[in-house]
Amino acid sequence: MDEPKGVLVVCAHSDDQILGCGGTIAKYAKQGIPIYTIILSYGEKSHPHLQREFVITTRVNEAQKANSIIGGKQVFFLGLNEGNFQVDAEKTSAAEKISNIIKKYDIDRIFTHSSVDVDIPNRDHINTYKLVKAVCKDLAVEIYTFTVWDFFKVKKELTGRFKLVVDITNTFKIKSKALNTFKSQMHLMQMSIPYVQTYMNSFFNGLKYGYRFAEVFIKEK
Repeated sequence: MDEPKGVLVVCAHSDDQILGCGGTIAKYAKQGIPIYTIILSYGEKSHPHLQREFVITTRVNEAQKANSIIGGKQVFFLGLNEGNFQVDAEKTSAAEKISNIIKKYDIDRIFTHSSVDVDIPNRDHINTYKLVKAVCKDLAVEIYTFTVWDFFKVKKELTGRFKLVVDITNTFKIKSKALNTFKSQMHLMQMSIPYVQTYMNSFFNGLKYGYRFAEVFIKEK
């Protein structure tokens, strides 16, 4: 499979890009492939007891630091409200903004959430997937999906579909370092699940496909 000319990650929240494909995009960056990230929300609802502006600033700074660690070019925040992606995407012309970034930076490979990546109760991950699919319908780009909330049901539904397996043995430490920048999320009980899970998945994917650590994606387009 040919390597991409430009890679774009489109995710719902500011840590999803590292949880879902951090090792892969760090590997691409090492090869000189430009990496761009679009984060649809600021994730301000993760700390409802704190001032909105403080949470936004914190999460933006964490995402920028993580992006620097993995070697990404730029991070774009679209500012959609969590739990309201479908309505806000239309109000803010999110589809047009994503399309413009794809064209401007010559993107030919996109990583985004899976159609079964269920983040209860908001469903922001699934709505991100739907938005990306709609935007890319007539564009010459490949779409690969990942799961953050990856339970047994997800694995069962994805069985038999074409997979992209990426050896991240040499970038696993970079992914781990980038994840460690999201300190605002790690102390939250409900958010600790995908953090633990991403380490386990990297290990077991590697074991399954003959690497020390690996990330696996489903090709959607």
